[in-house]
Amino acid sequence: MNLCDRYTAGNIMQEYFGKMDFSLSEVPHGGHITLVYKNDDDVIDFVSSFLNSGSKCNDLCIWITPEIKECEYSNAFFEERMALISQRSCSSNFDHVLVDPALLSNADTFCNTILELLETKQKYAIANGFNGLRVNIDLTADKGQMLPFLRHCRELIISSTLDIELTILFTCPLESFSSSEVFDLMDDKGNTILKKNGMWTYLVDLLSKKYRKHLRSSPELMKKEKKLKAIYRDSPVVAFLRNSENGFPIDFVSDNISQFGYSAEDLTSHKFLYGDIIHPWDIDDYLISLSECIKNNSNEFKKEYRILDSERNIHWVNETSLIETDNSGNPTRFQGIIVDITDRKKAEAMVIQAKLVAEVANKTKSEFLANMSHELRTPLNAVIGFSNALIHTDVGPLNEKQTRYINNISKSGKHLLSLINDILDLSKIEADKMELHTENILFVDVLNDVESIVSPLVQNKNLCLNMSIESDDIHIHADKLKLKQVLFNLVSNAIKFTPEGG
Repeated sequence: MNLCDRYTAGNIMQEYFGKMDFSLSEVPHGGHITLVYKNDDDVIDFVSSFLNSGSKCNDLCIWITPEIKECEYSNAFFEERMALISQRSCSSNFDHVLVDPALLSNADTFCNTILELLETKQKYAIANGFNGLRVNIDLTADKGQMLPFLRHCRELIISSTLDIELTILFTCPLESFSSSEVFDLMDDKGNTILKKNGMWTYLVDLLSKKYRKHLRSSPELMKKEKKLKAIYRDSPVVAFLRNSENGFPIDFVSDNISQFGYSAEDLTSHKFLYGDIIHPWDIDDYLISLSECIKNNSNEFKKEYRILDSERNIHWVNETSLIETDNSGNPTRFQGIIVDITDRKKAEAMVIQAKLVAEVANKTKSEFLANMSHELRTPLNAVIGFSNALIHTDVGPLNEKQTRYINNISKSGKHLLSLINDILDLSKIEADKMELHTENILFVDVLNDVESIVSPLVQNKNLCLNMSIESDDIHIHADKLKLKQVLFNLVSNAIKFTPEGG
């Protein structure tokens, strides 16, 4: 006996009407139901009953399933599904349609594909004398994503096919729903059924509203929910999941998006797209950086940019997201986090401003010292000149004490002038006013000048100083005074740190 004979409409109705609270007769043309199943449920029997009841009504029956490789069959549902499909493929009013599993990552893309398919099948049904369409759609999604995906699909597909004689069954694995989503399904106005005690039953009838409220308010559940909300509320990190369509519609965002004045519902309902809250001056740079990241085949995207809160205030954020792609390498969605770094950016701006102020102050100081060279040197040169005149000219006899004082004045003045010259040279360099007077000079002359200057220092420490050059006719183009100062500094330091008698 083949499967087509086994599951005739009469046999199915007689076998299952007595076992389940839910009756297939309760699903009129144009209606819809959602079936939530576990792996060990007789879901194939129910789907077969649903499709066979369509055959009885002269409907074109269509089973839409994600394309799954044979090696991926992991439960009885998929194995039995393939057995049923293979044996019903001979029927003229049955069609099995495989869809790309990648479509299930985006609800809008998936729904548009289904709607295009239904439009084609409706034309075929009319042309071949069918009364309408009876469609089963298998849905799968990651835990925590199934409920919004299911609701979006139901709303969009049903609202877009009101002019078609269409009856739909959505089948979803129970394992794809979180505990809280199951409670949400119970409150949902949609016709959702689940198997309990061997019978398919409306999910809304399994528990009274009072008992559902009790479960939600039980100490253990409340404690877990409170901890989870506290983590989101107190964390500066906002988690998100958005797809790659224009404007980056958000499929999920953590509740602490409220720190920017938005609610999670504002974004997941697409009242605001993520592209809407990126600062308009940053959106082009953001798209260019994202495009380059994708072009380089990188699956991680990092970017600092500005966003606008609900009151149009500016916030700096740091985004780190993972890029999910389809089989062709095209991005499908982004999952990641954003962190408010506004305070850090303000601190960085303050540091930069302080640096600019310090640089201006330093430049002003340098310019002041460079401009004061004449005012500082003129009186000091006068002091040194007059003290030297007293020592070396015949202006009258000086006693020993007077001579010592005048020599101290001259030495101290020369030392002070040397210090001032060094300071002024540094200031000129910082103020970009240091001028080099270059000329062609004989290098050996510079060495001889330096040697004569340092020779008293060499003799005082009983050192041996040798200066040699490969050729006496080497000429260089340089500032003779500055070059002599550099060589003098090097040699005098060497003398200073060489032990006596070296």
